[in-house]
Amino acid sequence: MGKKKEPPDLVEDLIGAIRASGLSLSQLGRTSGVDAGRLSRFVRGERNLSLEAAAKLCRALNLQLAPTGRRSSAKSTGPKQAGQE
Repeated sequence: MGKKKEPPDLVEDLIGAIRASGLSLSQLGRTSGVDAGRLSRFVRGERNLSLEAAAKLCRALNLQLAPTGRRSSAKSTGPKQAGQE
């Protein structure tokens, strides 16, 4: 029997959204106010972001957190485009 696949975590979703944005890290850094070097290290998995920096990125990428409906886990389905259900 196969193991049920967990949804991607918030970090994976945010990195995916950064890559899918089509913006360079320099452009995203200027737009969000988060240093491009810090973004680069985050995308490469070398460091984490503070909640403040993650919130700035979400605003710049027009993302918001969406509840999963599951209370047994603290994991999120990750950021969603604003207005997306």
